[in-house]
Amino acid sequence: MKSRLLFFLLFLPTFLFAEGTKEVWLNLPNHTTWLYLCNDLINHCGGGFADDRVNFAVYNCDPDERLHFVTRSADEIIYFGFDGDPDPNGGNNAKIVYRIRDEFGAIVQAESDLPTAGSGFIPNVGQARVGPSQVYGAGGYDAFQFDPPAPGVYTIEFSIVHEVSGVTIEEAFNIQLFDLTVYDTVLTTVQPGRLYSKSWQFIDGNGGFGGWDVNSSTFYIYSTDSIVTSVEYDEMEGRAWLMFCNQYGVQNTGNFPLDRMSINGQAFVPQYNIYLNEPDSILFPPASTPGQVLDVWAEPFCDGSQIFHVTVDKPGNVDILLDFPAPFQDRNLQAAVNTGVNLIPWDGLDGVGAPVWNGTNIDFTITYINGLTNLPLYDIESNTNGFRIALIAPTGSTPLVYWDDTNIGAGLNLIGCNSTPPNPGCHSWNNRDSETINTWWYTASTSSLPVTIFEMRFPGTLVFETLLQPYCAGEQGVDISVTIDFNTDTYNFSYTGTGATINQIDPADNFITIDFDLLATPGNIEVYGSNSNCGDGPISTLAVAIAPLPIASIGINTNDTICVNEPIDFFAINSEPTANATNWLWDFGDGNTSIVQNPTHAYAATFSGNVSLIIITDQTCRDTAYFPITVLDPTINFSIFPNPQCIVDSVYFTGSGDVTFTDWIWDFGDGSVGIGKNIAHLFDTPGLFTVTLDVCNKSVNHDVDIIPSAVADAGIMESICEGIPYDFSTAPVPASASDYLSLQWHSDGAGTFDNNTFLHPVYTPAFGEFGITTLTLVAVG
Repeated sequence: MKSRLLFFLLFLPTFLFAEGTKEVWLNLPNHTTWLYLCNDLINHCGGGFADDRVNFAVYNCDPDERLHFVTRSADEIIYFGFDGDPDPNGGNNAKIVYRIRDEFGAIVQAESDLPTAGSGFIPNVGQARVGPSQVYGAGGYDAFQFDPPAPGVYTIEFSIVHEVSGVTIEEAFNIQLFDLTVYDTVLTTVQPGRLYSKSWQFIDGNGGFGGWDVNSSTFYIYSTDSIVTSVEYDEMEGRAWLMFCNQYGVQNTGNFPLDRMSINGQAFVPQYNIYLNEPDSILFPPASTPGQVLDVWAEPFCDGSQIFHVTVDKPGNVDILLDFPAPFQDRNLQAAVNTGVNLIPWDGLDGVGAPVWNGTNIDFTITYINGLTNLPLYDIESNTNGFRIALIAPTGSTPLVYWDDTNIGAGLNLIGCNSTPPNPGCHSWNNRDSETINTWWYTASTSSLPVTIFEMRFPGTLVFETLLQPYCAGEQGVDISVTIDFNTDTYNFSYTGTGATINQIDPADNFITIDFDLLATPGNIEVYGSNSNCGDGPISTLAVAIAPLPIASIGINTNDTICVNEPIDFFAINSEPTANATNWLWDFGDGNTSIVQNPTHAYAATFSGNVSLIIITDQTCRDTAYFPITVLDPTINFSIFPNPQCIVDSVYFTGSGDVTFTDWIWDFGDGSVGIGKNIAHLFDTPGLFTVTLDVCNKSVNHDVDIIPSAVADAGIMESICEGIPYDFSTAPVPASASDYLSLQWHSDGAGTFDNNTFLHPVYTPAFGEFGITTLTLVAVG
């Protein structure tokens, strides 16, 4: 176990004689408690096992660390005495000195040594509990007397110095016994409730680690709104500890739900006077009635904040509950108030820090809190019995006790704990270390009826959901949107370029579409929000670049009608030179596609439809072209006449079929080709030739037989006699013929042949047939 500085608040019975040790060191076993002072204004006696100490009641300490007593008439004097230990750790050769200042800082009793014997020295705790012998006689201690120069507040402060050199020693020291009794010499009465501080610091007696004494004292707290409450400890093990109280908690950020939460580490925020007895009711008059809220109204601003104008009839604290609709979380605003009008700001955020939207209806209730008191206690090792809170003045019900230890992994009580006997003490804990554990209470409260206000807030900065990108000239239906701003009623879109049409169905829509024409120019899409409460919000812009569209068309290496299985070359054509085409998407209409710029495709079946091409540029602009195409599966054939045929005689080829959209291509088998549905050809050599016809990727062939030409020679001119038969076989040069199928002789005279189909017939000239007669031999091949 370590020695720790603890923050406690102790209370004592109201009927006392001496004021000092009697209240803090109760007449119970193992309840030794001394004043604990730190003369180190820089390092606060920290280091080693010790935590930082405050400079309670030492020379030049802060005002909130001073030890005060007060008189209210010239008839009052002060009896006081001490027993101090200047060197609790040994080896310093130190002594304790003290002095008294008035409320203006002037020294009214010069520095003196703290007595170690005789007058002003308290020999034992029993005499300290009785008080000055000048008042109580035997059994008391022989007190010093201080005659205040005037009624008022005085400060007694201490230091330790080297007992020879007088040099200040920056160490911790103890005052084990102390008493300051205010005595009215005319009324001959002791006036309790005159000794107080805002930050008492104590150390409990101990016999080493694990043997520390405990404290069961009672202290009285006087809040800034004049409410007096008391706290009574029940065997609290504080060791070295400090107590202070305030209206805030462990800190003063203005966020009471946060400030009142217990924390890891040390806190020090003193505010309220803490007394050893019930405060003198004349010098420190308690409130007679609770404070009231006389008027409240809210002043909204377009930054979302509001100022609550709260009029109260006395100083105190108010709590404003802001009751929000979903999805917002309720929030409490706490503030200290003074008599009259108080301005309490609200930042426009809900209980989890979310901005409340423009136009939100808010119900608020204001509660006047009397005697709001926080008791932050640091590094209290054990408080197993909790403590009890009582309302001293004005009269009323016992305050409930609250705490929120969730920051340090413990529980909370926001409903309230009743510490009135026979109930046990509230807010107990054990074995805690290096934590400031806060407890709070208040005495009474009055709440107003709920009032409805509405929130005002400028429209926010609108954020485009659409990414920065170029758009294409002629692009239609471009979607543009911004994130929804709940402070915006209408979204106002515009375009700074030309050639754009904005389409917005409803001004409340956070989205539009834009149609860019082919001559659109670059510009900015601008948008701002508006609402009826605060007008227009800031303008947001989205830069727009306009990229040129490609101009797509399709070229093919044939016409628009083709045949099944015929390979067709397709060509992607972009007629816009400023549009850099990078992608080509072909759809041939038969379920086949291609991404090649100039693909080749053959249709496996008949088809009638469109081939489509999408050309896409490096700016993602696109254009689509269509090309109608018909795919047929025709039947073709041809006939040959005559067949066979002689050399150098024409052969006639006649195609059959309904193909008119492509060439009829002939291969005659002799190295010659021709084009046309019907065609004639001369063969110059005999033989059997295979003639092939190719039409629309289909082929058909037939054979043609070419034979040699017939040759005939009728012989030489001869002279014969009329009426006498002439046998051609006897001619000096007989007639000859070859490669013929038939022969036929013809005469232009009147004679006759015995058989004109013979090669060597007999010709008989007619009587009277004189002159030249021509006989012709015809060979037919």
